[in-house]
Amino acid sequence: MTLTAGSRLGAYQIATPLGAGGMGEVYRARDLRLDRDVAIKVLPQPFAESAPALARFEREAKAVAALSHPNILSIFDFGRDGDTAFAVMELLEGETLRQKLAAPLPVRKAVEYGVQIARGLAAAHGKGIVHRDLKPENVFVTADGHVKILDFGLARQTPAVAAADVTASPTEARHTDPGTVLGTVGYMSPEQARGEPGDHRSDLFSLGAVLYELVSGRRAFQRDTAAETLAAVLRDDPPELTLATTAGVPPALARVVWHCLEKSPTERFQSARDVAFALENLSGTSTSSPAVMPASSRRGGRMAAGIVGVLAGSALTALGAAAVARYSDRGAAPQPLTQFSIALPPEHPLIHLGMVNVGLSDDGRRLAYVGADGSTQRVFVRALDELDFTPMAGTEGATNPVFSPDGSSIAFMADTRLKIVSLLGGAPRIVTDAVDDLPGAITWLDDATLVLQRGIHSGVIRVRTSGGMPELLLAPSSDKRESATVWPQLLPGGERLLFTVAPDSIASYEDAQVAVQPLGRPGERTTLVGGTTARYLQTGHIVFGHAEALMGMRFDPARATTASPVQRLLTDVSTDRNTGAMQLAIARKAGTLAYAPSSGAELSRQLDVVDRGGRVQASHTLEGELLPELSVSPDGLRIAVRVGKANDDIHVYGLTSGTFSRVTFEGGDEMNPVWAPDGRHLAYSSTRGGVPNMFVRTLDSNAEPQIVLKSAKPQRAMSFSGDGKWLAYTEIDERTGSDIWVVGVDGKDPRPFARSEFFESRPSFSPDSHWIAYASNESGSMQIYLASFPDGGQKTQVSVDGGDDPVWSGRDLVFRNKDEVLAAAVRTSPAVVVGKPTLLFRGPFRGGFYGHSFAALPDGRFVFVKSTSEQPRELRVLLNWFDELKRRAP
Repeated sequence: MTLTAGSRLGAYQIATPLGAGGMGEVYRARDLRLDRDVAIKVLPQPFAESAPALARFEREAKAVAALSHPNILSIFDFGRDGDTAFAVMELLEGETLRQKLAAPLPVRKAVEYGVQIARGLAAAHGKGIVHRDLKPENVFVTADGHVKILDFGLARQTPAVAAADVTASPTEARHTDPGTVLGTVGYMSPEQARGEPGDHRSDLFSLGAVLYELVSGRRAFQRDTAAETLAAVLRDDPPELTLATTAGVPPALARVVWHCLEKSPTERFQSARDVAFALENLSGTSTSSPAVMPASSRRGGRMAAGIVGVLAGSALTALGAAAVARYSDRGAAPQPLTQFSIALPPEHPLIHLGMVNVGLSDDGRRLAYVGADGSTQRVFVRALDELDFTPMAGTEGATNPVFSPDGSSIAFMADTRLKIVSLLGGAPRIVTDAVDDLPGAITWLDDATLVLQRGIHSGVIRVRTSGGMPELLLAPSSDKRESATVWPQLLPGGERLLFTVAPDSIASYEDAQVAVQPLGRPGERTTLVGGTTARYLQTGHIVFGHAEALMGMRFDPARATTASPVQRLLTDVSTDRNTGAMQLAIARKAGTLAYAPSSGAELSRQLDVVDRGGRVQASHTLEGELLPELSVSPDGLRIAVRVGKANDDIHVYGLTSGTFSRVTFEGGDEMNPVWAPDGRHLAYSSTRGGVPNMFVRTLDSNAEPQIVLKSAKPQRAMSFSGDGKWLAYTEIDERTGSDIWVVGVDGKDPRPFARSEFFESRPSFSPDSHWIAYASNESGSMQIYLASFPDGGQKTQVSVDGGDDPVWSGRDLVFRNKDEVLAAAVRTSPAVVVGKPTLLFRGPFRGGFYGHSFAALPDGRFVFVKSTSEQPRELRVLLNWFDELKRRAP
């Protein structure tokens, strides 16, 4: 084919043809603008005249161009030049995997290629792109060993499968054509072979087929005809890898391949990131594992779910005991890393909520996590040599579980109290009150004391396990523009504290710092590194979180100095994007690590409008990550919501217009939007200038926002009175926790409304301005109360079984108890009468810390931030991890 350089292609000097690329032709060319060699793929006739083909060519070119991943072929340009459609790509020097397979590949090299392919697929899947035709011909290995995935459906033929060659027969159809085979025979998944659409897990099956071929030298489902090959994909297992090759495939690698090749998508790895993780940990040190499973036992849900396989019963007990004994003997030789996965009960998924909700006993033998249990959450525990998790009685509403040093008890936070429960049973006992059960961690020391943060803005305390008055170890400093000192741990010697400093607000953890400070000497603070959730280990390291990666480096606790470069240890730890909490626990004595892998799913971007029965009336997908802090305008047409990014801002969304606009530009974090009754003003809190203080902005004016009240203590705007004269807010005090205050909208006459040693939050004015509903734990658990305004003289309890987040809907007081939304009818004249709360509907909600996660519309419907993030389905356990840490960060 001859290319005619026109207005678009005139920027490229066409050189030699490189051959066919799917249904396109590929040419070497020179980019005259950037002075570089490129490859140009063009659509020949008749595809160039096909509107659907051109539309798909453009759609997928743009999608792949947006990936920008080192393991995916880059696309630099796309367009039309007359009748020619073209895409400009990076020019690769090397050969395809098909060409590489002409000679046997070492297992090490096959694993290296597999890791890179999995990483590229993970990037594509994260953008919603499924390859659907992964095969050795579509994987390129450059001269320096980098893997590039090619042809994400940009241009592929559509011949009939039965007439095609078995080795390379690409087939394609429109996404909307059910029953049409899509993929390449021998590499396509069973669901593709049945003509079903498939999803990202179809690519994982194809990856398994490629891996099989890389390590065995033969195709997994090779038959004489295409029809027979399709039948083999649907019903047959490939030959055992140990039988298919004389190269000696490690059993752990064989298990990874089998797990990819499961016939049912639900039984495969659930993400390409999981495959990459499994392969990466094979490519480093040798992996201790049992013998390869026979084919008859490869199928079957949980048995196939482990990375290394199921280690249960006495075998796992022996491994755990050996790990403990080995690490106590410092003269023993380093042990190989051994890892496996434990499936979580589907009916009890892990609860995030910004806390560290995974725990591991110091001897490495017991695992705990906080899971959903109906409308509440509780701690679930299992020994590693058992098969099931057991719910712990009395741990309803728990967060931040941590085992005692001897493993016999668990400390946790619930209902703003610190509690301890024995694994032998019995009711939990209260250690201390007025603990803000928000993001944090508890350190249980060997001397029967606990170190924890009292609250986000209330500093770090130490308390005896037997109870008594807590000792304040550290308070956040407003002079340093910080609002939280969290994840505390006393270093050896008990004179220095390791912790995370969060600047400005709880949602600023991208800028958080790991620091060390001698007790009582704030002027001697040392900042170590950017990150969160830091932990010192007796190996002489600190480990900490950065994004979803676990980092580590050598550390001298006596001098508070680092002694080695930072090393990336894990790349997929489930991490809360607002608080930096990593779902990870480490056994101090055993050297074992357990963590929840990240799903890679996007967090909440959706607002749902529901009726009083919870039926969805409308769903709105917005730009940015929506945080559970929202407010409805008085006319019910606009929603003010906090949107998370580097600096959080308030945006307003029109429910009928569909417009979405940013309204704050102050440079700090803006939060807790509250509409004024006139619909023209919006109150919110901002970290501009230090801790959160309250501002009011006129929406139809370019005037600067006016500060309502400035204080050294963090304040959160919550509710206007119906007459527009008062603003209710919460204030964080290091002595009393969270209190409720009111202030005139002119900033005058601030006064406490509900201030005690208990935790009061989320005030909400009644429509007539004479009452304030709020949440408090004064009765022992968080409940909803109603008190008269302004004196608070009349007061009644509204909820019975727990409640939070009260809002008014007409005369009904509506509140949330975990994922349940309940309503209680309220009559205030001539006397206060509160009806029995009744269930309206269930979430799912994305719970918040201070703001309202849902709001009432004037027509009786509700709008809430829907939780769209995927919960982890398993916990990964790494035995002998301390030895691995010392290898990685010597």
